[in-house]
Amino acid sequence: MEGGRGKPRDSVHHRNGNDIGEEVRKEMEERLGKLLERPPVYTKENGEDTELDKLKKGIAKHRDYIFTFLSNPEVPPTNNNSEKALRPAKTKLKVSGCFRSEEGAENYATVVHKVCR
Repeated sequence: MEGGRGKPRDSVHHRNGNDIGEEVRKEMEERLGKLLERPPVYTKENGEDTELDKLKKGIAKHRDYIFTFLSNPEVPPTNNNSEKALRPAKTKLKVSGCFRSEEGAENYATVVHKVCR
């Protein structure tokens, strides 16, 4: 990998290939560190952070947890399952506009919780 660049999903491929070790994790963390150290490319005229700056700050804040999935096979590399779990409730809200009462919302949550187990 020249210049710190590898395939876009190297970390996932390493995990799926069961060839994860301290060396691989360290390499991924170093690559992330280099990306986070880059100076901002875009700046707002009023000095506020751009969306990219906000993203970088969020990644830096949680960087200790970003590669957890490499060493813990119980942790998926994406949040797809979480997104799928939320989709029915979002669809319900889009169709009906809202829940008519707090009790209705609680009843819906109870039914979904029991059915989706």
